[in-house]
Formats: sequence, C-alpha cells, structure tokens
Amino acid sequence: MDRQSKIKAAYEAVKGGMPIRAASRQFAVPRSTLQDRLAKRIPLEQRPKTALTPEEETQFSQWAINMARAGFGRTRKDFLTNIQGYLNQLHEPQLRFKNSNKPGKSW
Repeated sequence: MDRQSKIKAAYEAVKGGMPIRAASRQFAVPRSTLQDRLAKRIPLEQRPKTALTPEEETQFSQWAINMARAGFGRTRKDFLTNIQGYLNQLHEPQLRFKNSNKPGKSW
C-alpha cells in the first residue's frame, strides 16, 4: 500500500469512528499528517502542480524519443534547455519556472 493510500485509509477509519492515534498506528501514518487532513489544513489528496500540459509533455517526450532513434541522444541539459526555449517562445506573462523558465535539477 503506498503512502497516499495509507493516509486515505486512515482518514476513512477516523471518519468511521476510530480514534486518531489508533488509526495512525494501524496504518503507519504520522498522527500530525492525519490531523492536518482531518482539519482540512492540507487536502486529502495532494497532487503536485504540473508545469507542462499533458500535450506539451507528450510533445517533449516524443522529441527525445525521435532524437534518440535518429542517433542524437540528448543530455538532461539539452532537454531542459529545449523546454526553456519553448516556454520563452510562448510569450506568456508569467514564468512557469523560477530560473528564466528553465526547469531546475529537481524537476
């Protein structure tokens, strides 16, 4: 069972009447995490905000695949620079990434 499933199961158990501490132990979820979800300080299902649309992600993955098939494997730096160039051409009023629209190392 993944972490998100454990949190959801513990949440449902508490909503069903189980004490928070017991649900925390049974599902191996930190009690504070469970309390935050119950108090609605943090949404039950967290999803990271994506910087690219699914269509853009498909476009970039296809670009990388096509370059590799043609014998021009791209480095991580090439890939991130390509994304930066694409985003800068869109002329959007706000940046999607902090560093001049270039994804960072953790992206």
